[in-house]
Amino acid sequence: MVKSDALPSPRYANAGSLARGSRTLQGLARGWTRGHSNDEYQAVGSLLLYFALAGAHPFIGDHVSEVPLVGLDGEAVVLPANETAAVVFFATWCEPCHAAIADLQAIHRARGGFKIVLVGVGEDATKVRDFLKQRNLTGRIRVALDKTGAVARAWGQDRFPTTFLVDGGQIIQHINRGYGRGFRARVERWLRAMAGAG
Repeated sequence: MVKSDALPSPRYANAGSLARGSRTLQGLARGWTRGHSNDEYQAVGSLLLYFALAGAHPFIGDHVSEVPLVGLDGEAVVLPANETAAVVFFATWCEPCHAAIADLQAIHRARGGFKIVLVGVGEDATKVRDFLKQRNLTGRIRVALDKTGAVARAWGQDRFPTTFLVDGGQIIQHINRGYGRGFRARVERWLRAMAGAG
């Protein structure tokens, strides 16, 4: 098997190079019909899977997905230019999501300097509005709906909650998948680093 550390870093790969690499490897795989060991087949298979996945999800250092965010009011939700944003994919039924959103609210009240964008996945506007009202969510929060999950897939969200910290150039700087002990301290540290405060 090919070790993962032998693969090129997806952070520095672009769509064109991934497509070319994938086509090359597919051609090689088709040509290897006889005289090769299972390990060689597994190595080529691993590389093909790597390139397929690398093209599917953004990584730290990538530009955010171009799939548009649509707000509760049907208007476009645009990430701020020249300002940090915390983009959180959540569901109203997800208890860890509630905790992550509360932590982000607390960080925002304490230090400011960033915008919060919540993306409700697989839910309708009424349910999300009720959720926001019950929790008295205030501050600079924008809310988008992703009824079909298309936006979540484009961003590479694979669990609830998933939090992306995006800089003013709309480049993904940090990704936190899930919620657990240390979430708040970790996000605070990342935000300080993004602000140039160490």
